[in-house]
Parts: sequence; structure tokens; C-alpha cells
Amino acid sequence: MNERQAEWQALRDALMEYANQHPSDRVRQLGHDVEQAVWADLRSTAFLLRARRGETTTESFHASEQAHADALAKTERLMAEVRRY
Repeated sequence: MNERQAEWQALRDALMEYANQHPSDRVRQLGHDVEQAVWADLRSTAFLLRARRGETTTESFHASEQAHADALAKTERLMAEVRRY
């Protein structure tokens, strides 16, 4: 997870620089949405990996899957908007 977070931090910096300087309000907003969604994905995965097996394991797994799907969907929306611009 530490490697993933370090990799994401480098990508995040580039994403935020690009999004913040983009002339489109929509691209800027989507860039920030992606940034928040990826952090949520990383947090939910880290929680899942660190949690003890128990009653909440299945819920944590599904929450992690949903956070990942959300991050992917937002990234795809951002990329589609960048292509359209």
C-alpha cells in the first residue's frame, strides 16, 4: 500500500496541476472529483487489508469494490471530457 500511495501522490500532483490550469470548469471539477475518489479508494482498500476478519469483512470488501468502481468511473468521465475539449 505504501508503494501505491507514493505512486498515486506523484500522479495526483500531475493531475492537480493539469486540472487546476485547464480552461474548462468541467475538467477542473472532474479532476478534483477523481482526486477525492482515488483517495477514498485507497483508504477503503487500506481499511480492508488492515481489518480483522469478522462481521464487517464482507461489508468492507463491498465498500472497497464500490470505491474502486467509483474512482474508475470518475476517471473515465474526466478522460472523456478532456478528449471532447
